[in-house]
Parts: sequence; C-alpha cells; structure tokens
Amino acid sequence: MNKQGFKLVGRKLIHPAAALLTAFAVTSVMILVIGYSPLNIFGSIFKGAFGNKNALLGTLFRMTPILITGLAFTVATRAGLINIGIEGQLCAGAFIATLVGLYAQGLPPFAHIFVTIAAAMAGGGLCGAFIAFMKIRFNAHEFITSIMMNSIVTYITGYFVSGPLRTPGDVAQTQSVSEDIMLPMLSQRNNLSIGILIALALAVVLYFYFKRTARGFEMNIVGNSPAVARFSGIHINRTIYHTMFLSGGIAGLCGAIHVLGYLGRYINDFSPGFGFDGVAVSTLAGGNPLACIASSLLFGGLKAGAIRLNIMTKAPMEFVDLIQAVAIILIAAPKLTSSLEAWGRKKSNRVKEAEQQSPATQR
Repeated sequence: MNKQGFKLVGRKLIHPAAALLTAFAVTSVMILVIGYSPLNIFGSIFKGAFGNKNALLGTLFRMTPILITGLAFTVATRAGLINIGIEGQLCAGAFIATLVGLYAQGLPPFAHIFVTIAAAMAGGGLCGAFIAFMKIRFNAHEFITSIMMNSIVTYITGYFVSGPLRTPGDVAQTQSVSEDIMLPMLSQRNNLSIGILIALALAVVLYFYFKRTARGFEMNIVGNSPAVARFSGIHINRTIYHTMFLSGGIAGLCGAIHVLGYLGRYINDFSPGFGFDGVAVSTLAGGNPLACIASSLLFGGLKAGAIRLNIMTKAPMEFVDLIQAVAIILIAAPKLTSSLEAWGRKKSNRVKEAEQQSPATQR
C-alpha cells in the first residue's frame, strides 16, 4: 500500500476511533454520576476480557458469532441494503443445521459437516433472497420485511422445537446431534471451536471479494450510485438478489457454527441478539470486513468483561450495554463526532499559537 493509501485508511479510521473514545468519556461521566468509579469499571472489564489466557479465549468465543453476523450485515450495506433480518436468518441456519445433523445419516463425518453447513447457509440465504424478492416485486422496503422475517422464522422454529421436535425437559430444545459432526475445539474449557478461524478467514475472503472480483465491484457500484450502475449496464435486481442471498447465507453459517461448535442442538431463543450485535459491529467497522475483526473483538471483550464486572464490583452489567449504545449513537451521528474533532483541532491550534507567541519561544 502506498503513502496515499495509508492516508485514506487513516481518514476512515479517525471517525470510529473518535466516536469510541468519546463514548468512553461520556459513559465515564455517567458512571461517576451514578456513583461508581470509571477506573474500577473499565479495569474490571479489561481484566475480564484480556487479563489472562482464559479471559482472551472467552473473548474469542463471544467474538465469533458477532463477527460473522457483522460480516453478514456488511455484505448487505455494500449494495446499499439494510438487512435487519440477520437474527432470523441465523436461527433458520441453526435449525436447518440441527435437522441435517440429526436426520442425514450414513455420511462420513467430514461430508456430514460440510452438507450440514451448506444446508444452513442455503436456508439463511433463501430467507435473504425472499426479502430481496419482496423489495423487487412489490417495492417493500427491506428494513421492514427483514424485521418481519425475524418474527416469522423464530415463531416457526419455536413451534417445532416446542412441539414435534421437543425432547423431555424444562427447556424447549431438540435432541443432540452426533458428536462426530461437532466442530473441533480449540479450547474445551472456553467452548472455543474452529468457528473463530472460519470467521476470521471469511473476513479476509470478503475483503478481497469486494476489492478484486467483478461481483464485489458491482455491489459497490449499486450501493454507492444506482444511477451509475444502471448506466453502466449492471443488472441491479440480480445484484440485490445476490447480495441478500449472500448476506443471509453468512448469517445461516453463524447459526450452523453455533450449533456444531457449541450448543450441539437447537434451543429455542438461543440467540441473545447476535444479529443485532452484528449491526453494531459492522457500523463501528465502517462496513470494512477486516475492521469487523477489531470491532467484534472489542464487543466480544465487553461481553466477556461484563461477567467479571458483575462478580468483582457488583456493578450492573448494563454498563457494558451503555458503552455500546453510546458508541453506536456517536458513529451514527457523524456530524456530532466531526464537530468534536474540529473543536479539538481548534483548541490544539490555539495552544500552538499561544506557545509560538510566548516570550520564551521568541527568545
């Protein structure tokens, strides 16, 4: 990368970095007002997230699903689409992965894993493609239809898990899939599977996909300027279908990895909001797949640190949600962050001018 490229990357990183620092400053004030020490709060979160090897592995475990859902949302935004249906798509992927894992018998373990993941991605992709169909055929905004799809998918899967496929017990869940098709573990104690490696590889692949392939280029053009895309002969409807199928497929992959790498079965309402966390991850990363790695590591660390925070300080775990919420608000309001940056630059320039005009400097 040349000097100009580094400058461009630097400019793109300034806004999310400034928003994040401002979020920590704002939440520090709020924590002080409530009556807690910001140093104790942030110190406990950091130790719980990165304080030792087990803390780091726990952070990577929590990072895995939100990195994948962040990439799913990033794919949609590349074509100017808003896929809020990731939560439903990952549930569809997890449910289909469980069905294939339970009933597709007679396959070698490796082939069974491959078929299970492929089926889960296809299920999530079809949910995304249906949203694209509603947009193209009936001009229904994808924001609304994707939200509605979340409810539709979760109610359908909830019916089967609470009824025909339910196993005896207090929790609505299916039978466990075979141990042979569970993903290899990197840390049994921290429930960390090779899913984290798949997620990291996916981020790199998507980065080059957008930079180096014709389909990725078409998605960028459609997202930045549909008029230019139409004038260039790009098939916009086909790109929308392709984008939403890919976005939903990645969300379905997240569901499959969570089942095969952790749960071992489908549990009703298993997701604490991975799909919506992915929106925050992608937003903080500015739609860059590689930056999603850093932002998901941050959010994963906050989630891991929240547990230690509650144990060591008795402080509410909601402080972590507060930090996330303020950061996203600031990123979503670029003018506010830009004005703060401009204020900081003006103040810095005034200090420099004052130093230059001081008698000591003149001598």
